[in-house]
Amino acid sequence: SPKGQKMTKIYTRQGDDGYTFVKTKNGLEKFHKNNDLVHVLGEIDELSCHLGLILSELGYNYGSPADKIFDIQKYLYILSASMFSIDKEELNNKILEMEKDIDNYNNNFLPVLDDLTYPGGCRVSAMTHVARAVTRRIERRVSSINNRELIRYFNRLSDYLFVLARYDSMTQQETLWKPMGKNEK
Repeated sequence: SPKGQKMTKIYTRQGDDGYTFVKTKNGLEKFHKNNDLVHVLGEIDELSCHLGLILSELGYNYGSPADKIFDIQKYLYILSASMFSIDKEELNNKILEMEKDIDNYNNNFLPVLDDLTYPGGCRVSAMTHVARAVTRRIERRVSSINNRELIRYFNRLSDYLFVLARYDSMTQQETLWKPMGKNEK
């Protein structure tokens, strides 16, 4: 609904025939709900829900990983609303910020990773791995709508969530994957 207007009615029945309306560069357009763009928007919504679950578990502390996750959640709403008119400079700045944070975690907090890890560790880490996997799905789906900038963003976001999941599991020992024949620990 337009800013300042209350949503007095949640249902419109307009989607009952399998179509929905999406704001594009040409205005409001009708799309089948099985369209790749509609899938991308739905999967971004799903990711935002997973991030909300992580936030509910972490609590909100300014400057903490929770603060960064909330910023990501807010930015996902911006991306959803402006899929066809993305501020490329802002998007690039978000990517650079994530890369800086990834490097900071890897250089200052996390042990060197020689093998893959199993998702888990602690509850928040496991939830963050789920969000990472959803992000990878979005990245694959975005490739079908040919938006290189968004592919870069979601690729980096999945890397960022992987590092956060490792950081979250620091209170537990990570379970590393070893090739067959090697001892797992």
